[in-house]
Amino acid sequence: MKLDRRLLVAMLLPGLALGVWLVLGGVLFRLTLNPEQRAALAGLLDPLVATHGMLPVLWWLVAAVLGAWVAYRLHQAYVATPARLAT
Repeated sequence: MKLDRRLLVAMLLPGLALGVWLVLGGVLFRLTLNPEQRAALAGLLDPLVATHGMLPVLWWLVAAVLGAWVAYRLHQAYVATPARLAT
């Protein structure tokens, strides 16, 4: 089975969009804090990141896989099937 490049891009885009959204949200949130608040937040989050840092990554991975599955199903229903019928 040959994988269509458009399908591959469609499957990767939800995960990429989620990653950009997460990073951009973190950067924007950090920009709203003054230096004292940043230091306090770093003091609170550093121990948590050391022990539970993989949890947000895994949560993002689950959402990215779910988004890829939805994109695949939509591609099959609205692109691949009509293309097969047209030929």
